Amino acid sequence: MLKPITDICIVSKHCPQSYVMLEKTTNGDEADLWKDKMFRSKVKRFLCYSKENKPNQDNVVTDIALVGLKDPPPNRFVGIHSTADTSEEALHKQLLCYSYAPRSTATAAITDVMLCKDDSYRGNMYTLAGETNGIKIAYKVSALNPSPRPVPRRSAPGPPNRVSQTSINNGTSFGSSPLQTEHPQTSIVAIRSNPSSCLNGIPFKLNDRLKAAGTRGSDQVNIVAYLLHYARL
Repeated sequence: MLKPITDICIVSKHCPQSYVMLEKTTNGDEADLWKDKMFRSKVKRFLCYSKENKPNQDNVVTDIALVGLKDPPPNRFVGIHSTADTSEEALHKQLLCYSYAPRSTATAAITDVMLCKDDSYRGNMYTLAGETNGIKIAYKVSALNPSPRPVPRRSAPGPPNRVSQTSINNGTSFGSSPLQTEHPQTSIVAIRSNPSSCLNGIPFKLNDRLKAAGTRGSDQVNIVAYLLHYARL
């Protein structure tokens, strides 16, 4: 992918460091942008561009326009009024302007500038910025590859819930309360002693009917007798 242009300027004869000076058109002619023929032999202007980042800046050139010297630059454009090497007037009766944007937010930028005297820029998919001194200034815009965004990683799914054999044997399942048995357990109510019972001090005597029934079911009589005796404790 072609690197984007980060800055452009106009010089009289000395090209700044890390810049490229366009001295010739694609037709092989001198790419002098000065329009006044009276001083043609003394005054020369050349277009330069750079693809290097400036200190503490990370901008890219996004558009170029050529307007009249007395016309205000288009919105968000910067005009090149003087040469970078001699601080003289950059162009005669014209103003070369360009716009720029931070590389981090720009989706497209200018990657090449073409100077020609014919319409060859059209076949190369270049955009015409304007014409000065019979030279057409055209530029090529290319899309910038956006920085890859980190893809959020999804955590691996956990193992399926399984009821262990131990839990089954214990009558419990994972994430639930203990398993209930099919038959409810019989609650046993214990008879607790009451030190202040009203039966205290009364002698225990088995009813005669219970004594008679003892011959038929001694076990039931023993149970009843035990319960009555325990209630008095």
